[in-house]
Amino acid sequence: MAAIPATRQLTSNNTSSGHENAVDITPQQRKFRTRIGQALESGNLTVVIGAGVSISAIQTSNGTDTATRTRAVESMSWLGLLRHGLAYLTEEGIPLTDEETVELRSHQQQLGPGSPTPSSHSVLHAASFLKRKLTESRRLNNWFDLEFEGIYEAHIKHDPNPMLDAIRSLYQGGARIITTNYDDLVDKHIQENAILDDTTPASKLFFRKKMKGVYHVHGVWWHTKGAIFDSMDYDRIARDDTVQQGLKNIMTGSEVLLFVGTGGGLDDPNFGKLLAWVAQWNEDIAQTHCLLARCDDQIDRSVHGLNILRYGNSYDDLPVFLTELASMHKYTLSKPIFHVPFNKMSGFVGRTDEFQKVKAKLSDRDYCPRISLLGLGGVGKSRLALELAHQIKSEHAQYSVIWIQAENLLTFEEDILQIGKKLGIPGIDDAKADVKALVRQRLQNQSEEKWLLILDNADDEMLWGRQSDPNKQEFSLAEYLPRTLNGSILVTTRSRRVATFLTGKEFINLAALSPHEAIEMFTNGLESAYPAGDRTALETLVEKLTHLPLAIVQASAFINRTQCSVHDYLELLDQPEDEVIELLSQDFGDQSRYHNARNPIAITWLISFQHIHQHHPLAVTFLSSMACLHEKAIPLSILPQASSKIQTMEAIGVLTGYSFVQKRAGGGNISDIEELYDVHRLVQLAARNWLKTEAYNNLGEALIWKGYYSRAETYLQQAVKGQKELSGPEDSDTLTSMANLASTYRNQGRWTQAEELEVQVMETRKRVLRAEHPSTLTSMANLASTFWNQGRWTQAEELFIQVIETRKRVLGAEHPDTLTSMANLASTYRNQGRWTQAEELEVQVMETRKRVLGAEHPSTLTSMANLASTYRNQGRWTQAEELFVQVMDTRKRVLGAEHPDTLTSMANLASTFWNQGRWTQAEELEVQVIETRKRVLGAEHPDTLTSMANLASTYQNQGRWTQAEDLEVQVMETRKRVLGAEHPSTLTSMANLASTFWNQGRWTQAEELFVQVIETSSRVLGAEHPSTLTSIANLALTYQNQGRWTQAEDLEVQVMETRKRVLGAEHPDTLTSMANLASTYRNQGRWTQAEELEAQVMETRKRVLRAEHPDTLTSMANLASTFWNQGRWTQAEELEVQVMETRKRVLGAEHPDTLTSMANLASTFWNQGRWTQAEELFVQVMETSSRVLGAEHPDTLTSIANLALTYQNQGRWTQAEELEVQVMETRKR
Repeated sequence: MAAIPATRQLTSNNTSSGHENAVDITPQQRKFRTRIGQALESGNLTVVIGAGVSISAIQTSNGTDTATRTRAVESMSWLGLLRHGLAYLTEEGIPLTDEETVELRSHQQQLGPGSPTPSSHSVLHAASFLKRKLTESRRLNNWFDLEFEGIYEAHIKHDPNPMLDAIRSLYQGGARIITTNYDDLVDKHIQENAILDDTTPASKLFFRKKMKGVYHVHGVWWHTKGAIFDSMDYDRIARDDTVQQGLKNIMTGSEVLLFVGTGGGLDDPNFGKLLAWVAQWNEDIAQTHCLLARCDDQIDRSVHGLNILRYGNSYDDLPVFLTELASMHKYTLSKPIFHVPFNKMSGFVGRTDEFQKVKAKLSDRDYCPRISLLGLGGVGKSRLALELAHQIKSEHAQYSVIWIQAENLLTFEEDILQIGKKLGIPGIDDAKADVKALVRQRLQNQSEEKWLLILDNADDEMLWGRQSDPNKQEFSLAEYLPRTLNGSILVTTRSRRVATFLTGKEFINLAALSPHEAIEMFTNGLESAYPAGDRTALETLVEKLTHLPLAIVQASAFINRTQCSVHDYLELLDQPEDEVIELLSQDFGDQSRYHNARNPIAITWLISFQHIHQHHPLAVTFLSSMACLHEKAIPLSILPQASSKIQTMEAIGVLTGYSFVQKRAGGGNISDIEELYDVHRLVQLAARNWLKTEAYNNLGEALIWKGYYSRAETYLQQAVKGQKELSGPEDSDTLTSMANLASTYRNQGRWTQAEELEVQVMETRKRVLRAEHPSTLTSMANLASTFWNQGRWTQAEELFIQVIETRKRVLGAEHPDTLTSMANLASTYRNQGRWTQAEELEVQVMETRKRVLGAEHPSTLTSMANLASTYRNQGRWTQAEELFVQVMDTRKRVLGAEHPDTLTSMANLASTFWNQGRWTQAEELEVQVIETRKRVLGAEHPDTLTSMANLASTYQNQGRWTQAEDLEVQVMETRKRVLGAEHPSTLTSMANLASTFWNQGRWTQAEELFVQVIETSSRVLGAEHPSTLTSIANLALTYQNQGRWTQAEDLEVQVMETRKRVLGAEHPDTLTSMANLASTYRNQGRWTQAEELEAQVMETRKRVLRAEHPDTLTSMANLASTFWNQGRWTQAEELEVQVMETRKRVLGAEHPDTLTSMANLASTFWNQGRWTQAEELFVQVMETSSRVLGAEHPDTLTSIANLALTYQNQGRWTQAEELEVQVMETRKR
């Protein structure tokens, strides 16, 4: 057969099917026709279809009686559709209450064929009732499917229908279709459903030319089907800015609107008003558009401004006219292409019958033939398809043969782009081009070019099948497959669901080879001839390999590589299961498989396992049970029970659909009625191996949630090992397991190991998935968190900013992931003491989440809690408390009183009370949190231990040293056992216990613990980590309290200089270390140095933290103390009065810090001999301290001792003695 020239033009084919179209074409009419032809060729023709098209299509059918046609035509009107819908409620047994049954009968009577014309109120009332019941039962779409599927099957599909054929020709020629009809007869005839891949309204996709299929302008206008049952629905469409603006955009652009079947006056029975509005919107602009009319039609004035294009003397002339318009599109054929990734291979064995069946089916030119090769992974589907591709190329040089790797969206899009380039499609390289639609259109439009499209490995039901969830938007890549009589499509798939969705009943179930074919394939694969006399060993080998081609090819490759014998290989197959898995996991070269695919038989079904695991949980449960039973004659009754028979049938259908199990007749001692299933032996072996890896993953993730990080680490290490063996080091599941393992390292404070893994995951995802993929961004955020935990703020900040910017660009500024990354950056700012920047981001995140997710969404509440934490860190207790209370109350109501998030908010509120010195309220909340966490999370959960540590801190601040110490020892020992001796949380509990020793003056014990913490923290976290520096500062304070000034000073200088370099000169922790060094100078009487440092700290804190921040007030008190020690009473008094008044206003008159400032001022009075003023303040401090902190609190005893000294200096010996004895006895006790 001669090849077609590379490029040529097609001539118009203006046949009229025997009908004479006697229309005088005036110059004006010819101009209109030319304009439409140009619009069609440039892709700028939009055909607006009214109800007349569907009614005509039904009325011209010949295959049914008049009554049936009449009923179908009734469905094209609102009243008739309502009648049928009300009948559907009864026919389908939709549940109705007694009152609803009465209401249904009333509506049926009022709307019945013999009844008087119902009022608008009656129609609307009936429509609302029908709509409500169909929606409640989730039957609205189902009813439409049944109603119009039946009409299409009965009246259109099997009869000639020139009208719909002509519209299909226009569509295939590049026209776009708008319809006001609620039926989908046009959709069915052009065999094109709208592609709606997300929640974007169809109107936006259509007007942006990103949607194929018919755009319906009616009630459910974001979907392809829907109904308007009342005027409110229609009014919503008429008022909708999106629809109106889109129609205006079409009219003002280069589009040409062609109105078909809308009536001579745009009096379409459904939405005439909407079409009239379109026509009248702008008279001048409307001159571009055309309304089709018969020669004798009288055109209504309402359509002034539209061009009137006369198509003939009767409606029968319209299809011929539209066909002629469609033929005006000029085509340019490209040279046939051969896009197949594999060369022709020798050694193809068997499959003669299947090969001929496929070839015969694909050569049928009565329709666009499609056929699927269905079978188990490794059974040879792709190999048969490859053989066919090369044979078609050899026999038919004029054919384009196109192979698409359909395993996932990425491979599909990569192949589509390469095909588009080979076809020479203009604009294919445009970044904004819809490449899939362009290729589809080219193949569909080139009416004389023959092609074969092979869709290989179309296994993913979510990509290639229709979703079953009625609440989710339907989307399938199948919408991009071309439909034309000149092309054929061959699909290879493991999924019966995909096969039936893509090719209906046209599929061939490819079974394993016959024993003879299996032996021939094995011996063909060997490098040297096999001895003819050893037939028994060969039969045993192929039988053990279940006659599966992939297993046979793998076996021959292993024997070639190792030079072992068939008997040796048989012995290996008889080894323990782990060794057999290792044998079947041996990779080998195969020129008929993709370069990025792993070939071993133990791995080939992994993708199917994963699909089932993701979409069919019950099927996985069944497979898990079957994997542990004998592979033959498994009764369905012994599998886990489902909640319904339908679910059982669905689940077992999935497994049989993937050829993993096979149904067979009952036998033996089991009743013949019992359903028995065989599971494929090698599938069973592979499934057990996969399930083991899945179990490791699931256990690891569960243990992470429970806080058992070291145990989680063990399982996740096994999961990573198994995933690498199953899927390879770059598989998405492998990388997820590695990320989970990294999180266990991070939670154990093993930052180096966490960082190494996270960098590896991030770099791999960048290479495999690209830099902007959501999973890549997640891994970047995880690495940033590891930096954050190490106090590497600059590196964390850089990564978080990068993640934010990318997520904004890819996902949008208001996407939840974008907001999470903004919250993470705010946390980084907060830890650097950059309160203003943190607050700005947190407010932005909070307000956006309120608007997008709702005020009570968990993420919104988290952002409110983060903002409250920023307020707390700034000493803005009132604002912090208000937010924490609001979060806590909302979480109790929404999540429940015992939800972990609720308990966290209670703990946060307790911390706010703690910061204000409201010990009783803090203690009550903390005790409640501990008890609940013990019950809900367990006594050893990290959160439970944290709440115990918080309560110990409260005891410590109340001077309840024994209780504090008991709790701290318990927390420390538990953390050592659960988290490990070197975990950061363990080190924190050791430091807390050391602080309790420190407060009791047990300097030696405190020093020992602090030294131990420093050494471990330096080794694990690094010498410059914030936690390490804090522990060094604590040790310095211990030296200071022992009068070991030189050692204290050395350490404090070290901490200060390091913090300046790492955190910055104005970071709160840096300022604290400067204050500590000033204190050491003060205690040594080095007043000048102390004053300089304290003044510097005070001024910086005023600027950075504000004048009323607690830390600022502390630095003012420290400077006052330096003045006091120098006898500069006036300056000391001025500062102390200022501190006292501010603390009263900010913290409250009874806050411990307020009482401390009052005592300091009293001491200044005392040193000046102002005994009365000193006494008044000391008495006030003592009484308040006794009431708030307790009579035996150390601060209370100090205030009593100060008052005794005041009495002593006034010569009031008796009163002084009584107080001093009281203090001494209490302190002894």
